[in-house]
Amino acid sequence: MGREVLSTRELPLRRQLDCWNDWAMENWQGIAISSREAGFPADLVKCEVGNIRFSRVRSCSSRVRRQARGTGPQRMILHFQEGGATRNRQCGREATLGTGDLTLLRLDDHYDLDTSRDVSLLIAEFDEQALRDRVGAAAIRGAIHLDAAVPAVGLVGQMLTTLVSEAPFQAGDQAGALLERSFLDMVALAVLSNDTALAGRGAGALFRRTVAEIERSPDDAELSGQELARRLGVTQRALQMAFAEAGTTPSAYLMDRRLDLAAQRLASRPESITRIALDCGFASSAHFSRCFARRFGVSPRDYRQQQGAPRLWR
Repeated sequence: MGREVLSTRELPLRRQLDCWNDWAMENWQGIAISSREAGFPADLVKCEVGNIRFSRVRSCSSRVRRQARGTGPQRMILHFQEGGATRNRQCGREATLGTGDLTLLRLDDHYDLDTSRDVSLLIAEFDEQALRDRVGAAAIRGAIHLDAAVPAVGLVGQMLTTLVSEAPFQAGDQAGALLERSFLDMVALAVLSNDTALAGRGAGALFRRTVAEIERSPDDAELSGQELARRLGVTQRALQMAFAEAGTTPSAYLMDRRLDLAAQRLASRPESITRIALDCGFASSAHFSRCFARRFGVSPRDYRQQQGAPRLWR
């Protein structure tokens, strides 16, 4: 288990932030970091265990924006607040972390972070499916707040600290696999303490099949409860009953995913609101705006301004 340590502290002030952005892009594709500080003194420690990438970031105050990953297996990123404070935002959900708190974010969706001065974050990135298999959920909702008062959250922090610090051993293939499983088991315990983190936990096979069909193409304008039933070869009544067990309906779940997708694009793409509405499966921008305002409490235009989205194409 090799460790790499990087620091901007010995660089000229004018070079520190640019260098930090270069390092960040090498580790987290699609990320951009800005700061109002004169320089950007920061440290990065990173290592890998199996399919999990661990790191510790220490820096001054900053704003971090990450574009949606959108390729390959769905990945999650876990942030444990070792020091300072961080505000996390993703798809209209927000979590503010104090020391000892933890959050999860989905890499398939755009997210923003605002960090305090002298912040220290312990970070782990892993496959979402590995966590779903442990918690029995169809999906993990991003930007959740797992409180430091939960014992499992503290244990996750302790394990992260050990893994990114100078360990007294070198982990071979077998040891690495054991560490990977143990860490994911511990994260699962923390997530299970917060039911709002889970979508469809304990739901049946038909619910999971339907969610998988929706996740393949939530922006498909032809997708509806009736179309889902046809594609899956079941009755609409059977579909309704499967979603009732999870406390929702096929239409409501589909709407949530389309709105999440639209929110991510509003925050990260310089396209018109009408274009985004149509591309996310809505029949009209007016219908989209009404649904968006009900879900997020602001209009698509105001949401875009709050997120500091790129300027529109001319």
